Amino acid sequence: MMNAIRPDAEAALGAPVQFVVNDLRMEGDAAFGTLQPQRPGGATIRWEETRMAAEGQDPQSYEGSTIHVLYTRVGGRWTVRDWSIGTDEVWWSIPEYCASHLAVIAEYCD
Repeated sequence: MMNAIRPDAEAALGAPVQFVVNDLRMEGDAAFGTLQPQRPGGATIRWEETRMAAEGQDPQSYEGSTIHVLYTRVGGRWTVRDWSIGTDEVWWSIPEYCASHLAVIAEYCD
């Protein structure tokens, strides 16, 4: 599952990226993860060295570097349905995601 999100994370943060898994929930073909990206060996990712910084994104507009990701299993492989980095918004609580991923995000859905 980490390999499914890695290309997106590395595109945003630069390669290589490892993940500390804070939360990972799987049920059927749905999964939800809360991940902390880092460099191999545990080094902190320096914002000023990321593509996001190179594109002029202000680090003050982000709430850290935590990644939230919704996965869907397709043909036996995990794929990224949607993801975010550094947001404090609970974007995964929208009706569409609650319908498809309720088993793994129930506490965020009405």
